[in-house]
Amino acid sequence: MTTPSTPRWRVPFPVWALAVCLLFAAVGAAVLDDYGMGGDEVTQRSIGHATLRAWVGSGGGDALSIHYDRFYANVFEGFLALAEILLGLDDSR
Repeated sequence: MTTPSTPRWRVPFPVWALAVCLLFAAVGAAVLDDYGMGGDEVTQRSIGHATLRAWVGSGGGDALSIHYDRFYANVFEGFLALAEILLGLDDSR
């Protein structure tokens, strides 16, 4: 009984995985200057800060109830706004 052999043309896993990672890194480096803000980031940030103002109770108390996108991921965006404030980030651009 003979054991099946691996074809000679087959590239070992680590080599092709490394090649794919290097390809993605090269493409990422090539488009880095074109990277920008997404279309909904301003809206998401304003939702987060309105939610945070509603949680804290400042801003008239109705900051979230009058927000035009008040039903859109409030809790998640509120925690992101809180993290932004606690970490001292201001990426409003």
